Amino acid sequence: MRLVLFITLLFMPVYMYAQGKPYAAIDDHAISTGYFGVQQLAEKLTVNCASDSEKARSLFRWIAEHIGYDVIEFHKANRALPVIPYEGTDSVGAMARYYTNFAEQVIKRRKAVCEGYATLFKVLCDNAGLESVIIHGCSRNSLASIGKGFTENHAWNAIKLNGTWRLLDPCWGSGNCNADITKFTKSFNEFYFCTPPELFVYNHYPTDTTWLQMGRPPTREEFAAYPHFMAPREGVASFNFSPATGLIKAHIGDTVRITIESSIVSAPQEGKTPLSRLIEFDAGNAIINFKEKDSTSYQASKVVDHKLLYEYKVWSKDVRTLFLDHNMQYLCAYKLEVEE
Repeated sequence: MRLVLFITLLFMPVYMYAQGKPYAAIDDHAISTGYFGVQQLAEKLTVNCASDSEKARSLFRWIAEHIGYDVIEFHKANRALPVIPYEGTDSVGAMARYYTNFAEQVIKRRKAVCEGYATLFKVLCDNAGLESVIIHGCSRNSLASIGKGFTENHAWNAIKLNGTWRLLDPCWGSGNCNADITKFTKSFNEFYFCTPPELFVYNHYPTDTTWLQMGRPPTREEFAAYPHFMAPREGVASFNFSPATGLIKAHIGDTVRITIESSIVSAPQEGKTPLSRLIEFDAGNAIINFKEKDSTSYQASKVVDHKLLYEYKVWSKDVRTLFLDHNMQYLCAYKLEVEE
């Protein structure tokens, strides 16, 4: 799974939980638990859990803490997977043993690509008495993917809690890689545990669209056209952007208007000025040099309720990307195509 999060070091996340840290004790227990076989590990991780959601959290948090992304395996043309044991007509049993064998290898190696993360989570859920599935589909996590066609390239999970299927991604919850997928940095991302479907769809599109879990899901074309969305490190209840298409075509002198509506956008506090920026990058992903042109004079932003309104006057064909930032938190990015 391609984890191109090259802007992580530019923007430090500042989100805070609106409702505290409900899983603090569960997380601490999962982090301190060592490596065991899948059955024993599931037992140790869930022994003190009072609900299925706490069990799911403990399994998710353990994987995110103890399994690293395998950048070497990612670059292999033919990734070696465990052989599915042949058991005559017992196809269900054979598949269960296949998953268990795969999960045991992930624990032994302490690293995996997305399929290994998703398989390990499912097998631990099976051993903990939780109903879960592995979902395959497409992920989007780079500006280059805006407006492009896509194929199946990722795996994640859904788990049934209190009769409702919830979406999660233990791979993306564990950390991120550099642009070339040569170095993995472990960094727990809260966002990918039981993510609301309307936010999860910004960068996950399942092959079986049933798993979009939305009343009016986007089409494949709408998904492909989304702006680049960077998930926050902690909880966010809502996030909407306009325009909904990540490629903006404009002429020199045009004014581009972008609106972000989110639960994390708040009105200015008394005596404090919110820092909202629209940062420009050129074709080589380098920040535009302000020495020759103070392009910041071509920008304006304001907060109205939970809406962040940006206005940007197009001034140069060199500007290819617009990164939106609020209080040092990256929100999303648009590709800019300046026409004659």
